[in-house]
Amino acid sequence: MHLCRYLMAMILAFAPSMVVVSGKLIDREGKPMQKAAVVYTSTATGRTFKTQTGKKGEFSFAGVPPGQYEITVTDANGQQVYSGKKYLYLVNENQIADPTATNSLMIDLSTVGQGELTKVELQRVRRENANVSEINRLILDLHTALDGHEWPRATQALTRLIALAPGRWEFYQNLGTVQTNLAADAASYPALPLFNLCATYYNLSRMTEAVVACNRVIASDPKMEDAYYIKAAALLGSGRLQQGKLVAPPETREAINKYLELAPQGHHAADARSLLEKLDSEVETSYKPKTGVVKKK
Repeated sequence: MHLCRYLMAMILAFAPSMVVVSGKLIDREGKPMQKAAVVYTSTATGRTFKTQTGKKGEFSFAGVPPGQYEITVTDANGQQVYSGKKYLYLVNENQIADPTATNSLMIDLSTVGQGELTKVELQRVRRENANVSEINRLILDLHTALDGHEWPRATQALTRLIALAPGRWEFYQNLGTVQTNLAADAASYPALPLFNLCATYYNLSRMTEAVVACNRVIASDPKMEDAYYIKAAALLGSGRLQQGKLVAPPETREAINKYLELAPQGHHAADARSLLEKLDSEVETSYKPKTGVVKKK
C-alpha cells in the first residue's frame, strides 16, 4: 500500500501541470463574435490548441501547458481579426510575477486602436463600424445584382447605400444607370412594372388593389403564372366566413388552377395547392401563404 502511494506521488510530481484557458470576443459592432476560431500556438514547442466561440462569444479549453503562446482569432467568414501573444501561468503554483495577470483573454475589436473611450464614444464607434459593415454588405449585393441584370434589386441596394453614405457620388451615378436599364426593360416588357405593383400591393395587405393590378398583369401577359398566384391569395385573403367555412370569390379557384396549369412545379406550387385546400374549409379568414411574394427581377 505504501509503495503504491509512493509511486502515485512520483507520477504526480513528474506530470506536467496544465492550465485552463478562457475568454470572450466582441466584434467591431459590440456584438458577441460567434463561431470564431481561436488558436493558441506554443512558441516553445509549436503545439497548437484550437477551439471555437459559442453564441455569447465565449470560449474555454483545459489541458494547456503553461508558457508563451501566439494567439490568432479568425471570424466565421475566415478572416483573421486578431493576433497577439500571451503567457499562460500556473496560478496554483504561485508562479505569477504580475498579480494582475490572468489566463483569460478578453478582446473587444471595437476598441482596438481607439485608446481610452468614454461610454458615449464607444457607442459612437460601434455605430460607425456597423454602418461600414452594412455598406460593405450592400456593395457585395449590388455587384451580384448588376452582374445578373437584376435592376430592381440593384435599385434597392443603391437607395440604401445613398441613405447610409450620401457623400459617395458613385452611388448616384450607378443609380442613374440602373434606372435607365430598368426603364428599358419595362418598355420591352410592360407586364414587369405592373407585376411589381401587384406584388407591392399584396405585401402591403391592400388586397383589392392587388387584385386589380394582377388583372392588368394578366391582360398584358396571360402566361405570367405568378400573377395568378398573387391574385388567388389576395382574393382568398378577402374571403368571408359563412357558417364556419371560408368562402372566397369564385375567381379564386380559377386563378389557382391557372397558376398550377402554367407552373405545376413552380416556386409557389405547394402553397397554391394549400390554397385550394383552404377553399370552403373551416379555417380563419386571415389565412396568408407562408411563402413571401418577391418582385420580378
